[in-house]
Amino acid sequence: MNLVVGEIVSTSYGTGPYVINSVSELCACPSYIDTINGDVLKDAEPHYHLRCTSVVSGANSFFYLNGFMDDGKNVWDDDFLIFNGSAKNIQLGLFS
Repeated sequence: MNLVVGEIVSTSYGTGPYVINSVSELCACPSYIDTINGDVLKDAEPHYHLRCTSVVSGANSFFYLNGFMDDGKNVWDDDFLIFNGSAKNIQLGLFS
């Protein structure tokens, strides 16, 4: 799995880099736009939501990256994650 705690990611739209602090359970919720438009019955492909902190500013504030599959592609649009390695002092799984 690519979306793991301690992984450093940036986005295709120029934000980040971020350290992943937590990964949600797999879900298929609709996009925020669909929810705002009242189309809450429209399920998306299975995806995850990430809670992150900035590599630059540290743990002072949290950022949320929503709707991403394990390979880094977003299920709602053409956005994607760029994987930049792992944070220092993070032990990752050998076969993850």
